[in-house]
Amino acid sequence: MKIVVVGAGAVGAFFGLKLAQTGASVSFLLKPGRAADYQEHGLSLQLGGQRLAPPVNFSEDPVLLRSADLVLVCVKSGQTAEVARQLAQYLAPSAVVLSLQNGISNAPILARQLTQPVIPTAVYVAVQRSTPYQVEHRGRGELALGREWQAAPWAPLFAQAGIPLLWGDRIEVLQWEKLVMNCALNALSALTELSYGQLARIPAVPALLDALVAECVSVAHAEGMVLPADIRQRLDHLIEGMAGQRSSTHADVSAHRPSEIEAINGEIVKRAQAHGLAAPANLALYAAIQALDLSATTPN
Repeated sequence: MKIVVVGAGAVGAFFGLKLAQTGASVSFLLKPGRAADYQEHGLSLQLGGQRLAPPVNFSEDPVLLRSADLVLVCVKSGQTAEVARQLAQYLAPSAVVLSLQNGISNAPILARQLTQPVIPTAVYVAVQRSTPYQVEHRGRGELALGREWQAAPWAPLFAQAGIPLLWGDRIEVLQWEKLVMNCALNALSALTELSYGQLARIPAVPALLDALVAECVSVAHAEGMVLPADIRQRLDHLIEGMAGQRSSTHADVSAHRPSEIEAINGEIVKRAQAHGLAAPANLALYAAIQALDLSATTPN
């Protein structure tokens, strides 16, 4: 089986290298100007005290998509439309596409351009880049998919790679639930440079988390999505289990990279407006991260 991972960020590196450990053919499709550096330095995963660096290929040529059986889209949400156009041009009719991305809109964006199956997922992994060519696993590593794909021929490969697949009857509910968690924690972690556990100990933060979650739930209900009644308690459980972690938005802001705030709090703000709802807590965090994104790209 030939696998192409579009993007070599922390998530793409984690899943691509894990799959490559099985002996599967794994290639990373990179932005122009990046392949030579990766070919020289390689890409490795620090996992459980071990350094994994299985053989993989790096390329900037989208022609490699023509031979792909499975494509993992792991780019930032802002790049999804461009990737969709590329896939539509080169992808074989028999290929399958998995969207391993934040937010709830990326798989639909891909599906509008493609005739191949596009599978939305919810990714549960804490991983960050420790050097330009090494990522470090910090926790979890599961991938949630719709139960209808349980008998897919590529599913056993994930089990062989030690990637648990969680099968759900309604993957969109799991994606919304993850979006709520991201809306509550990502921007706050980036703005304060604090871990989830540190945030939870600030006296005013629980009330803010209440407001953020309530706004998300209100928007979800307006969209016809019924979220778990205990979703606020699930957020507390996530904070407890990942107390030492900071968010991916924190990693982006710290590295002066564009964040995915449009696909997180921005998604809630825009959908709230479409339904005539207010989302002031999400709006405040959305605006604050937008300002940081702008300052990172504006010359002094």
